[in-house]
Parts: sequence; C-alpha cells; structure tokens
Amino acid sequence: LCGRCVRVCDEVVGYGSYSFINRGFETKIATADDRGLSGEFCGQCVSLCPVGAILPRPVKFKARPWKIKEVDSVCGYCGNGCTVTLGVKDNKVETIRFNDEIGVNDGNLCIRGRFGYSYVNHEDRLTRPLVRKDGQLVEVEWDEALQVAADGLARGQQGNGAGILAGARLTNEELFMLKQVAKTLGTGNLDNSGGECYKGVTEGLKETIGVTASTATFPQIESADVVLAIRSDFYETHPVVGMVVNQAIRRNQAQLFVVADKKGKLDKLPRSKTLLSQPGLELDVLNAMCKVLLDEGLAKTDGVDGVEALQAALADFDPAQVAQRCGVDADLLQTAARQLAGAGSAAILLAYGLPYQGLNKELATAAANLALLTGIAGREGSGLYLCGEKANSQGAIDLGILPQGNGLGAPAMLAAAADGKLDALYVVAEDPLSSYPDRDSVAKSLEQVPFLVVQDLFLSPTAEQADVVLPAASFAEKEGTFTNAERRIQRVRAGIKSPGEARTDGAILTALAGKLGSSLSFTGPAAIFAEIGKEVPAYAEFNYNEIGPQGVVWGGETLQPVSRKLLAVAGGTPVAGDFKLVTGSALYHSGTVSTKAKGPMAV
Repeated sequence: LCGRCVRVCDEVVGYGSYSFINRGFETKIATADDRGLSGEFCGQCVSLCPVGAILPRPVKFKARPWKIKEVDSVCGYCGNGCTVTLGVKDNKVETIRFNDEIGVNDGNLCIRGRFGYSYVNHEDRLTRPLVRKDGQLVEVEWDEALQVAADGLARGQQGNGAGILAGARLTNEELFMLKQVAKTLGTGNLDNSGGECYKGVTEGLKETIGVTASTATFPQIESADVVLAIRSDFYETHPVVGMVVNQAIRRNQAQLFVVADKKGKLDKLPRSKTLLSQPGLELDVLNAMCKVLLDEGLAKTDGVDGVEALQAALADFDPAQVAQRCGVDADLLQTAARQLAGAGSAAILLAYGLPYQGLNKELATAAANLALLTGIAGREGSGLYLCGEKANSQGAIDLGILPQGNGLGAPAMLAAAADGKLDALYVVAEDPLSSYPDRDSVAKSLEQVPFLVVQDLFLSPTAEQADVVLPAASFAEKEGTFTNAERRIQRVRAGIKSPGEARTDGAILTALAGKLGSSLSFTGPAAIFAEIGKEVPAYAEFNYNEIGPQGVVWGGETLQPVSRKLLAVAGGTPVAGDFKLVTGSALYHSGTVSTKAKGPMAV
C-alpha cells in the first residue's frame, strides 16, 4: 500500500491505470472496479515497486538478478535518447532496467524502451551475407558479398548513378563512415530516412534562426509556464517527452495548448486546451497566432528581420477568419498567443519523421516565426524543440547525411529509380517498402532499379528485393554515440555479440569502402569521433572517452540563434470530402524493428 505505482502512473505517465480500492482493512491496489489492466504497459510501475509485487513478464523465470550482467547504453528507438541498462545473460538481452542516476530521462521509459528490446534476440535475425544467384538469395562468404556489392555500386555509378539511403539507427561514427563510402563511390545521391520529413530542421529552421536543431534541452520543459505542442501527440511519438510535459503541468502548473487535427492523450491532461483544426490547416492556426502578437503589440521584434513583410503576408489570417476556415476556436487561439508571449519560460514542440509527411518545412518555419516573436528562441529556460523519429535523427542532420551538391534526396532517388534513371541503390538500416508513404510507388522503384544492396537486421520486405543483403548489428551490439533531439551526445555500448557472422554497420562500411578502393580505416569509435570533430565544429570540443553518464550537449543548454529572420508561409489547403483519413504515430511502434519485438506486439 505504498502507492508508488499509483502515483507514477498518475503523476508522471498521466494515465492512471491503478488506484486504491475498498476501505479500511480491505484496501488494496487494483484497477478501477478491479478490472484487468488496460494501460500503456510502459512498466513505470515495475521500476518503482519496492517489493517486487509487480514484475516484468518477459524476464520472469529466465534469470536471477545476480546472474545478469548490466551494461549502460542508449535506447535505439526515438529521438528522446533515454539511457537504459541492458540486463545480459548468455549473450542475450533478457531485460532492460531503468537507471535514474544517469541520462536525462530520470529513469523514465516507455513500452518501446523497456519492453521493445527483444528484437535483438529474434530468431529471424540475419546471420550470414546473401547474394542473389539464379533468382534466389543464397548464403555466401563476406568477401564475396562485399565484392559483388562494390562492383554493382561502382557499375551503377558509372551508368545513371548510384544512390545511398540510410536510416537513423546508425551511430554518428557509422554515419561518418557512410559518408566516406559515398565520397569514395563518387555519388552525391545521399539521404537519411524521411528525406522530405527532415526539411523542417534542415531548411525551415536553417532559413529562420540559422540553426538545424532544438534550441534547448528537455529538462527545461518541466519548468515552463506555457507549452505549445504542434501536430504531434508527444505521448505517441516521444513518450518520455510527454511525461516531462505532464510534470510541467502538475508540478509547475503549466498551461498546455495543442495545435492538431485530432485529439490525443495530451488533450486529457489538466489545463490542456486543443486548438482543433481541419486536417492540414495547422499552418493557418500558427499564422493567426503570429498575427495576434503583431497586431496587439505583444511581439518582441528587436533585432528581428522581416517584421513588416510578415505582417503584410498575414493579412488574411485574422483569428476570426481562420476560425471560420479551420474550425478552431478564435478566442482560444488568441488566448494561446497571448499566454505564450507573456510566459516567463515557454516551450514549442514539433515532431518530424515518416508518420508526419506534409508541410514539414512550412510548419517548422511558422513555429520558428512564433518562437522569434515570443522571444522563446535563445531565451534561457525556454526553447523550440524539433524532435526526430529515430534514435540518431539529429546526428544524421549534424553529420550532413543529406544530398551532396546536386545530388538527389530520398524521394528523388526513388522516383529516378522508377524512371530507369538510377542504376544502383544502397539501403542501410531502413525498410522503405514497409515505412515509406505510397508503397506501390516504392515497390516500383525497387523493382526497376538494376542493382540493390540492403544492409539490415532482418530479411525485410525491402531486403527480399535485394541483389545483396548484408547482416548488420543492433544498438545492443555496437559501440559509438547517438545524438538525441536536444543535441545531447551519448555513448552507446555493446552488451552482447552479434548473431552468427553479422557485423556492425561500421565494420561493413569500412570493408565496403576498401573494396571500392579506399584505404580509410580507424582504430575504433574514438578515432572516428575525433575525425568527425574536424568536419563538424560543434563536435570538436568533445573527447569521446570523456563523454560521461549524462552525455554532452553541443551548443550548450540554450542554443542561440545565428539569425533572426521571419519568413511568411502560405496557409494549408482544405481537403474536401465527406470522410477524411487522418494519420499519425502509434505508441507501440517506432520505425520497423519494433514489429519484431514481443512486448509491443503482444499489446
């Protein structure tokens, strides 16, 4: 009856699965009306139970605590970058335990972080390289697979060109090696998963505040007076950020406003108001908020360029007009703008990734306009947060895993392949056929491209189409660093060995670069990290071996804008129709590897 499970589920997770029922000597902990458990299955109650009354089922009867080796690492799912402690026995990750003494998540984990690890032990993991012979993928030795891959990619580059499409599950060191492979191959067709999705950061923020990252760190959200979440229910995309928002509301009495086309869990929190708009019209709401600030003299315009141009461009975004066009409440819109401008500290949150396709650059630009007009950008204790879908989305942006020169991005590469204008494609740590929009179009691209190399953990639908399949290592089997959405660089540590002959992505890329004629090789992650510092100035101030349990944040706790330029963006286009299909993220999945994880799949 300590009630810790009740409190964490209510005060931190914000779900309230448990409660005290009955009275007096009959009091006990149970669900409402003593029904079955129907929560988020994040396991927060497990981690806080002091007597083991609540146990994690996946590790039940498998290992005694004293027989488990513990290894601190970083979760391989979303861009929150939660630290986790791997519980290893007999070369298997048997459990993941929280550690509230390291990292920035205070031990908080979601279902993916705590129970989504089992894919690393999955029996379907690739263990040997595969090469297509006579129409069938057959197992071969590494040397043969690498030679076939290198020859095919080089041949494609000499023809209509070769392209490289990477997922953001790779470490910074592996992304650096991937870029070297692209240079060795001589192709500028390089992009990371999502392509268009990342333009909010790489173009939207770049053109307004001059940086390509969030301007503050996650702990600062907890002390915010006002929080504005745009388009995304962070409890779905970045659950632990959602928990921080919940704590800001409960501990700091923060006011939460959500701009979205559907209601979600955030809407159920105390002092939460949703500015519910028609699908695809969130831009209009943000523009109207900017107009309120300018018209009422609440905007902080000192040192900000483009004020008059923006004011002229917002002539058609009067709150009353927007309310009529979008269905949002005009009074609530004005209240949100005023409170955001008057807050001592505030946070604006926006997610990007494959589940969110439309208007990424435009929404980020509008959010940056709002951050500049309210003074949030660069103010200590406040921040504009753009959070990526994958564990190292920010690292991919920092290292420039983007089209080089006149190179093609992800959508353009796939389109070129479909039109017979790309002769080779190298897909690393990604499954476009499963996760990209417009599956039929992607399928056509993969069918048409003459040569396809896929490097992954599983024989995914994309890998099944490949000419060469290279078996890679999971996050639990490699050393290196991830950079999370708040710019925190953290150490990833290996807890187990890869199955069979599978190799780390870094080892594969080094060997492939050798086959392509490069002599590039490093003694380990520390040496590569030092090399990264020569190309990415923000990383130069850190030493790999000195990155401690809390990680290091490039740019400091508060990242100052390089420029302060307002840019007008047009509103969205209403969608006509009796019915509208509204898409978004699912709490239980992030990327595609979670479909091989027993915990999330069971729920």
